[in-house]
Amino acid sequence: MATALGTPARAAEPPRATSDAPSPFHASPEDLRRVARGECISYAAEEPIAGHPRMVLLAYQKLRTSRARLAKAMTDPSAYTTVLPRTLEAHVQRRRGDTTWIGLTQGTGFLQLRYVMQVEPSDDRNLYRFWIDERYPHDLDDAWGFLRLEALPGSRGLREDQVGEYLVAYGLVFDLGGGILQSMFSQRILAVLRTIPERLKRYVEPAP
Repeated sequence: MATALGTPARAAEPPRATSDAPSPFHASPEDLRRVARGECISYAAEEPIAGHPRMVLLAYQKLRTSRARLAKAMTDPSAYTTVLPRTLEAHVQRRRGDTTWIGLTQGTGFLQLRYVMQVEPSDDRNLYRFWIDERYPHDLDDAWGFLRLEALPGSRGLREDQVGEYLVAYGLVFDLGGGILQSMFSQRILAVLRTIPERLKRYVEPAP
């Protein structure tokens, strides 16, 4: 299992799930066995992409959930305050067709970042891409990512609200500008990023 990161997002040119900036992370056979057992494998690091240091998260995990719940995790602002760490406020900035713009405020009382994330599903709802819409004020230099799901055998053909097993792969890349904020807090930010897979699992999986 190998993957590549998307190219930097722009309002006029949304990111794709292909790239000219391949990740150094490649899942080993043991990693694949861990995923099959229900564990999450993830990679979080500070990487140079397109000449700038970027914060990167890649993760794979098997989730028992429904397509509707995964869609809500991507398009409902209430989900962002649960799944994304340090999210203080989230709201729908606008909707157009299947595309949703989510306004986000993240950080602490000491430092807060505000931006608008554009979220766009594929026609078959197996891929969600998101990126900062630079037409709105934004405190992050850039950010983009994806969530891709694949129904496992026995869960194909289920209705949107039916619970099944899905292999979920997702990635997040963002640019803090490479200044003092990134140099001082990069390791702390990576530690926070590593909590996202467990947060997503708790949100989308039904309670026992």
